[in-house]
Amino acid sequence: MIALLALVYKVVPFLRCSHRFSWPQTGADGQDYQVCLRCGVRYRYDWDAMRQVGKPKVQSGAWT
Repeated sequence: MIALLALVYKVVPFLRCSHRFSWPQTGADGQDYQVCLRCGVRYRYDWDAMRQVGKPKVQSGAWT
């Protein structure tokens, strides 16, 4: 279901996800991130600043 929503958001750009984020997590590579519970996009997270940093760095579960 999440993959289908992510595809719809990519195909129809005027439909934007109103992100709802999970608690910050640490990946296998040591990078911290938050995942949108609706579309699955991951954003890097900075624990020192306690906020997301930069643009989405992960699409569909793989770091780019």
